[in-house]
Amino acid sequence: MLELFAYPVSVVLKAWHLLLTEVFTMDASAAWIISVILLVVTVRGLLFPFAWMQKRSSHRSVLMRPEKAELERRYGSSAKPEDVIALRDATKELHERYGFRPAVGCIPPLIQIPVVLGLYRLLLWISRPELLGAHGNSSGGVGVLTGEDVASFEQARLFDVPLPAYLAMSEERLAALGTNSTDTWNVIFPLVLVAIFFTTANLIVSNYFNYRYMDWSSTPMRVVFRIMVALTVIMPFFIFWLGTHGPLPFALVLYWVTGNLWTALQTIVLNVVIRRRWPEGEEHRELRHAGRQELIDARRARRSRRAEDRSYVASAKSRGTTRASARAELKERDAREAQEKAARKAEEKELRRQRNRVQAALRARDSKAKRESRKSGES
Repeated sequence: MLELFAYPVSVVLKAWHLLLTEVFTMDASAAWIISVILLVVTVRGLLFPFAWMQKRSSHRSVLMRPEKAELERRYGSSAKPEDVIALRDATKELHERYGFRPAVGCIPPLIQIPVVLGLYRLLLWISRPELLGAHGNSSGGVGVLTGEDVASFEQARLFDVPLPAYLAMSEERLAALGTNSTDTWNVIFPLVLVAIFFTTANLIVSNYFNYRYMDWSSTPMRVVFRIMVALTVIMPFFIFWLGTHGPLPFALVLYWVTGNLWTALQTIVLNVVIRRRWPEGEEHRELRHAGRQELIDARRARRSRRAEDRSYVASAKSRGTTRASARAELKERDAREAQEKAARKAEEKELRRQRNRVQAALRARDSKAKRESRKSGES
């Protein structure tokens, strides 16, 4: 299964290597290094149109928020078929008017993740002969790379360190590649730190734009943002551990640094260009500010209420009662409010269930109408 990921990566690497060595008469070692960098250019170049569409679609979802909020206010609390139809048609028209396509955001990861997995596996197999024997082809290579290509790749060096080398590699294997742990650490470790810097910078930039344009009224968006912030803190330690203790080949670190540099520049450029081309209006900023202020007010109200509860319990004696009685009163109040909240959630759930039934019936009706239309057209 993993060979499927490694095969296309080997095709791109060999194609660039052949071009550089045969057409530009470049040294084989330098050609492999440039090929790894050009692999980044190839993958990110292919992904750029999708990245543009993803970023544009995301920004258009921001521009749609005031109108979507109005539609939800008008039709969102009704399960009547006519209101469900009106909301569906209005939402569809809104998406078409803004050119909003949420599925576009799924395409870049579907391409980028297999490439990283393929490159990692390809380099790991080249770096460890026992794995290459299990996953390689009949010529001693892997993918479209022949045994001669693998031998040439193993001899490719940057700052006198072979591309398949990694920091946790044994001294025996490093010696077989013609290097040692000291030289390997002197070259790869600083590059791992650079990879950590660029990866963290990308996450910070992404979090900044997410924070600036977040829909504060959306609980899922707030949860995702908190996860991304936590990931920004955790990721540097994970990369550091992987780079120093895991089998992370030099070539993959080089790919990682180059790819993250590309991502950082692309993120900044796309955000600036898109937001200048399709700027927000005052209504968008007011809606976002209102949602954030509502969240802040709710948090302040909860803190204020906890302080009032503590004061109520502390002053129980002055009211001629005990603290235990005061706590019991507050507990009864909280139980009543919890029941009311559960009742509201049950009503909302039932409303969603009714709306889903109406939508399912509408889809079934539309499908039946399409089938009948096709049958009448064939006849």
